[in-house]
Amino acid sequence: MTIETGTQSLKVAVVQMCSSTDVSDNLAFVEQLAKEAWHKGAEWLVLPEYFPLFAKREQDKMSIVEKAGSGPIQHRLEQLACQYKLWIFAGSMPIASGDVERPFSRLSVYNNKGLQCAHYDKIHLFDVDVDDGHRTYRESANTLPGDQPVSCDTPWGKVGLAICYDIRFPELFRVYAEEEVAFVVLPAAFTVTTGRAHWEVLLRARAIENQCFILAAAQSGRHQNGRETWGHSMIIDPWGDTVAELEQESGLLICELDIHRLTEVRSQMPVLTHRQLKQN
Repeated sequence: MTIETGTQSLKVAVVQMCSSTDVSDNLAFVEQLAKEAWHKGAEWLVLPEYFPLFAKREQDKMSIVEKAGSGPIQHRLEQLACQYKLWIFAGSMPIASGDVERPFSRLSVYNNKGLQCAHYDKIHLFDVDVDDGHRTYRESANTLPGDQPVSCDTPWGKVGLAICYDIRFPELFRVYAEEEVAFVVLPAAFTVTTGRAHWEVLLRARAIENQCFILAAAQSGRHQNGRETWGHSMIIDPWGDTVAELEQESGLLICELDIHRLTEVRSQMPVLTHRQLKQN
C-alpha cells in the first residue's frame, strides 16, 4: 500500500515490512519498493530495523553477519541506491565487531551514487521484560552496543541516526539538536505492547523537543518466530504533527517534506536557544 501526501521540496519514502526468515525474499521486497519509490519521485528510502532478516532465534542472525563495507547484502544496497538514484537509510543489519559472538546492529547510509557515507551502531539495547508472548528480551546477549552518536550531511540538511529503543533516551537526540540536524531517521521493530503505549508519543516528543523531522520506519505484523511488531510507520514534523502514517500494512509511506517548516518553527519558538540547564 502507498500513501502520498503534500507537495513540497524533499520527497521521502519510508518502508514498512513484515520481514521473514528468508533473506532473498526480504531483499526482493526491498528492491520492489525501491523501484516504486523511484517511479514516484522519492529521493530517500528508509528501511526498518532487521529488514534483511527477522530470525527465528537471535543466534540465527550470525548466519548473515558481514564485515563492514563488504558482503552480499551491503553490495545489494549499493546497487539499489545507484540504480534507483536513492539515498538509502538501511534499517539495521548485523555487522562484525571485535566480539565474534556479538555483532553491531548497524544502520548504514548510502547516497544516490551507491556510496556508503555514514553508519551508526545502535547504542541502547533492548534488555527488558514485556507483558507479551515473548516476555523476555535480551538484545545485549547477541549484540555489541555502539558508543557514538552519528549524523551525516545530505543536500537537504543534516540527518541524525538512531534505532528503535534509542527513542527512549532524549540525551541522544539532544546531541543531534546541538548539531542542528534537520531530520532524524529511526528504523524500529517495536513490540505491540510497547508500541501501543509509547510509540507515537515518544516520536512526537523527540520531534517537538528538538524541532526536527522524524522518519520512523517500522516492522509490522506477526513474524515467523511468533513475535508481533507494532508497525505504524510515521513521519513527524518539527511541530510534532504526524504528517503521514501507515497503520499495519506492509508497503511505502511517501511524503513530500516542506523543509521551510523547520525554519518557521525554530524562528517562531526558538526553544533551543532558551535552554538554561545545559550540560558541559
